[in-house]
Amino acid sequence: MSIQIRSYEPSTDRTAAFRLWEATLGDTWPLFPEGFYATIDPQAEYHQVAEVDGQLLGFIALSRDGQEKGSIFSIFVYSDCQRASVERRLLEAAAEHLGNLGVRTLRFGGGRSYFWPGVPTDQLQVIELLKRYGWQAGGQISDMVGELATSHVPEEIIARIANSGAHLRLATAQDGPAILAFEEQHFPQWLPTAARAVGQEDFANMLLAELDGRIVGANFLTSPGGPDFLWRRMLGEDSAAYGAIGVSEAVRGRYIGYALAVRAAEILRERGAKRIFLGWVFSTEWYGRLGFRVWKTYQPMDKPLSLQPDDGKRGA
Repeated sequence: MSIQIRSYEPSTDRTAAFRLWEATLGDTWPLFPEGFYATIDPQAEYHQVAEVDGQLLGFIALSRDGQEKGSIFSIFVYSDCQRASVERRLLEAAAEHLGNLGVRTLRFGGGRSYFWPGVPTDQLQVIELLKRYGWQAGGQISDMVGELATSHVPEEIIARIANSGAHLRLATAQDGPAILAFEEQHFPQWLPTAARAVGQEDFANMLLAELDGRIVGANFLTSPGGPDFLWRRMLGEDSAAYGAIGVSEAVRGRYIGYALAVRAAEILRERGAKRIFLGWVFSTEWYGRLGFRVWKTYQPMDKPLSLQPDDGKRGA
């Protein structure tokens, strides 16, 4: 059986890739097709697949995040005796493909599109495989979920929000340039998120905080029922999300971030949400004060592409 590694072709591989996800991860990470496609399509030119006699055996989703940075945001392979070999070859192909484009640092997790902020800790075989090939683990990252029916905002936080002096409102089309300027200056890592939202004119899902008419904070909402909400099948049709909360450095400590979080929950509840998902959370304690609990955990891992696998391990 000869395994071929080649570039992903959206026109012919799209449906087969989703079937592969369903067969390998569908029990533990069930997705609707539209969420899957919305996540992989934007970076389709970088993905790689493994096949035998025209049948897809494995898929690795890649993202080019900058001039010298790239990400693997998912890898899934049919479980059989060839699994470790296919995973290894896909990892090698990913490093070669992105390396030829000038990428010098590769991360598992995140990216311009991402399923996860790292390797899910329930996928121990992937973590062990990456360690075997010289990948280094970083600090653990969590996703969180809050149930709106049972969550409670402490009185202290409510009082501090009231004294913050910030005015909160949903954005309008006229705010587009100011939102992009704010993100570029204070949170350049979230500029692609803001640019996509502004480009789609999704202003009803952008919550702004202002002081003296100037934007000092922002939060990006996903209303319940959104077809491209990745975990809608897992969490339910009445689930929503918000994220990329950012407050400018000069006014931090005034509870404006909490104001953005609490007001976002109110808006999403009014739109029919019963629970809220938070992705890529570093400070679980901060959100824990609002009643959120850890839902999934991940292990981000990094590798400089200049490092090569140990020759003695290449056949592992």
